[in-house]
Amino acid sequence: MKIKLIPKVVPVKLQKIDPDATKQLDNIYLMLKSLIETKNNENVSFLNGQILKEITVTNTAKIFSHSLGRQWSGYFVTKRENSNIPYNTETLMHDKSNAIELISSASVVIDLYIF
Repeated sequence: MKIKLIPKVVPVKLQKIDPDATKQLDNIYLMLKSLIETKNNENVSFLNGQILKEITVTNTAKIFSHSLGRQWSGYFVTKRENSNIPYNTETLMHDKSNAIELISSASVVIDLYIF
C-alpha cells in the first residue's frame, strides 16, 4: 500500500513588520496553498491550468472560453501590452466551467493563465 504524503502549507505570521511585507507573505501563502490543494477530490491546483494567448479585453464585458473541464479557480496576466488592467466580472450569464468573463477600463491585449 502506497501512502501519498502531501506537504502542509501553513501561514506565516510575523509581528512588528512592514504591513506591505505581511500582505506579500499572505499572497505567497495563498499561491503555495493553491499549488497543492484539491477540492472535492478534483485537481484544481495552479499547476492544472492553461494559457489564453493574445486575447483582447475591452471596456465591455466579454466572455473567453477555456477548456479546463471544470470551473476555474483563479487566473493571472502573464503578458500585457499596456498599463490597462483586466479584471473578472459577472454581468453576463455564462457557464463558469468553460468560460471566464473579463472587462478592462480600456482596450488591452493580454496573455492570461487560468487555473
